[in-house]
Amino acid sequence: MVRKILAALLLLLLLLPAAAFGENRVIDECGLFTPEETARMEEIIETIRETCQMDVVVLTTRKVPANQSSLTDEQSLKYADDYYDSHGFGLGSDHAGLLYLLDMRNRVSEISTCGVMIDYINDPRLAELYDAADTYLYDEKYGAAALALLGKLEGFIRKGIEEGSFRYDAVTGERLTGLYNSLTSSEMILGGLGGVGAAALMYFLMAAKYNLRRSTYKFNRNTNSSVALTQDQQIFERQTVTRTRISSGGGGGGGGGGRGSGVHSSSSGVSHGGGGGHHF
Repeated sequence: MVRKILAALLLLLLLLPAAAFGENRVIDECGLFTPEETARMEEIIETIRETCQMDVVVLTTRKVPANQSSLTDEQSLKYADDYYDSHGFGLGSDHAGLLYLLDMRNRVSEISTCGVMIDYINDPRLAELYDAADTYLYDEKYGAAALALLGKLEGFIRKGIEEGSFRYDAVTGERLTGLYNSLTSSEMILGGLGGVGAAALMYFLMAAKYNLRRSTYKFNRNTNSSVALTQDQQIFERQTVTRTRISSGGGGGGGGGGRGSGVHSSSSGVSHGGGGGHHF
């Protein structure tokens, strides 16, 4: 009988979804969210993970060490970065994703980004994420705050990386990457039409040249000409910029300005964006 019970329990464990083994991305240690709010957050996060291949985590905790003063967030940001790294969050080779922390000990909300998510969430977008949540945080509507932030985040991801975005060192202000440039749909259409037009013009010029007008001889383009095409394919994987460990004094809105993303390093040396936590 005991063996049968053990066998049944083992079978049940094998059939449980992966989420039961730590795959949940909403870790509500403080019990701030209703079951309905948690379920909705998990739904949005799963959509982002499946369609955009970037991770999202929402964490509430009272375990963050006290910040040096009520005006700083250095411990909150450090905790967010290290929690993300140590728990193996992130998708892809660059561990792309975002962690939204509600630090209930210091009463600070914190955002930490990693991988290509750093480029999606530049300083202006980071400020908008905080603003979307803060309205509800001040009224202690924590679930609504997290949902508002996730909704805004999903919209930013679907829009893609903003034109002119770049990374900079959150402490020194030194620019680490060039400006991001993307082709608009109209630019791609105009470029395609220009290419087709140039090819057509070249074809008719060469055809007119080899027709040898005023002569009984006619050049056969089909049998006396050939084109050999070769393919040069280069594949670039997403990359992160790693710098030496620096202090994390709230690197959100730093010296980069414009559409820059401030980059700092976690305790393990992994590059993160975000920072600039808000008190509530």
